[in-house]
Amino acid sequence: MSTTVNPVVAAIKTYSAPLGARLAAAKGLLPLTTEETLDALIALRRDPDASVAKTAEETLGGYKPEQMLPLATSLETAPEILGYLATWRNSDQSLWEAVITNRSTPDEAIGDLASKLTDGALLEAITINQQRLIRAPKIIEAILANPARTAEAERLARQVQHEFFQKEYGAKLVEAELEAQQQKSEAARANAARTDIPLDEIVNLEIDDYIVKDFEQEFGVVAEDAILDFVAESHRIFDDAVADGENFAPERISLVQRIMLMNPRERVKMALRGDRESRCILARDSNRSVCLAVLKNPRITDGEVEMIAFMKNAHEQVLRNIAGNRNWCKSYPIIHNLVRNPRTPISITLGFLPRLQTKDAKALSQNKNVPDVVRKTAQRIFATRMQAPGH
Repeated sequence: MSTTVNPVVAAIKTYSAPLGARLAAAKGLLPLTTEETLDALIALRRDPDASVAKTAEETLGGYKPEQMLPLATSLETAPEILGYLATWRNSDQSLWEAVITNRSTPDEAIGDLASKLTDGALLEAITINQQRLIRAPKIIEAILANPARTAEAERLARQVQHEFFQKEYGAKLVEAELEAQQQKSEAARANAARTDIPLDEIVNLEIDDYIVKDFEQEFGVVAEDAILDFVAESHRIFDDAVADGENFAPERISLVQRIMLMNPRERVKMALRGDRESRCILARDSNRSVCLAVLKNPRITDGEVEMIAFMKNAHEQVLRNIAGNRNWCKSYPIIHNLVRNPRTPISITLGFLPRLQTKDAKALSQNKNVPDVVRKTAQRIFATRMQAPGH
């Protein structure tokens, strides 16, 4: 919804407009947009004049779900309208689905809807947005108390309840996160100059555009994530780290989950300003922009870059950026990890192969995880060196 409020609508919503104007609005007769008309009608249901309130209710009842669908799907629609549509008596499944998946819909409205729905599939749709469940645990209670819930809806709701509210550390983490979301730091600009800020301070900083402005100019606008399964994403990061041989203690899962609650721009800011532990986690993020931001952190070490160069699930662009950095490419371990990583573009790998030590070229020639052309080129390099004088 536009931030510019129509003065006529504003007067109607505060009931300061003349009775005749309010009655005309209640009948839907004023020259307003659909959204402005709906905004006025929702307010007029509580008009001090009973006839106006009744007329507004009748007018609202005359709308059809398909007329409301464009508003239900738009992220620009006012939260009050989305909240009304969540419990509107004329709503149908397609309208409810749109309201449920619209992240601008108020949590309170979703909680109310979760307690009244009789369609188990719609309850499952509510559980998909785990960030909303964590932010508003009453929604979980409403789902679990609804006899129409499906086994999958119950499973997902209980999973979030267990991971974030029943574990010993869960309640404290959620409480801290909710407080962080509500706070706006006036010291954000002063802190922007700092280069290594711990997680507890990062989450309390307001995410201002200037923090990531330079980053976005270089790499493009940070894309929004699809709705994530935050628990599954947390465990994926942990499992990937273990598979790559990192010493990644299980208790760090709580920190991973806390970071996964952030939106993409918050995670980019964390990657640009966070400490070593947060960088280790964010380097494995499913969002490419977040991983690229880790490389832009001024405190990142060669050891961390070496680790990222070895990650089997690293984004290709991340590996390209490492390979394009002259300082990092002076490090043999980084080069060695890049050529061993099957995700590294072949053109880059072939350019680095002549720099391999003989023993590493031999090992690469026997590595079945890398592309054939890489393995055969390493084999030729090794054979050539073995034929040279002195071998």
